[in-house]
Amino acid sequence: MRRMSLCATLFLMGFSVLIALSSVRLGIGQPHRMGPGFLPFLASLILFVLSCAILVKQARGTDEDIGGKRSRTARSLLKPSIWVLAICGYALLLEIAGFIVTTFFFMSLIFFTMQPEKRYQNLLVPAGIAVLSFFIFRTLLKVILPTGIFRIGW
Repeated sequence: MRRMSLCATLFLMGFSVLIALSSVRLGIGQPHRMGPGFLPFLASLILFVLSCAILVKQARGTDEDIGGKRSRTARSLLKPSIWVLAICGYALLLEIAGFIVTTFFFMSLIFFTMQPEKRYQNLLVPAGIAVLSFFIFRTLLKVILPTGIFRIGW
């Protein structure tokens, strides 16, 4: 088991415990009336279970990637770097440009980095996702989403 993988797994386990404790302070609520800490608590529980599974897998030595030499070139880190920057940009531009516009550009960027040759599909599918998710959140779930400077939304 590589030391770095072990450290990352243990960090995620500790992080999930920290989030769970903070969620309990917020108040988890009860099954019929969930509190504001319920969703973070559930996410931290899932993260902890997955981290435990990775730890067990690493201890058994069944993961081929662990311990093997993987290429760490700049090219192999390009897509993940673009996605992290896209998520940060999404968070920063959501209030300014609005939900539909920001979601469309974010999803288009993700689709184009995965399959750049499918241009029409990479524009139509994100447009559908943006409009459909806006419809679901706005009309069915009654969530108020930002319309941005373009005032796109209903």
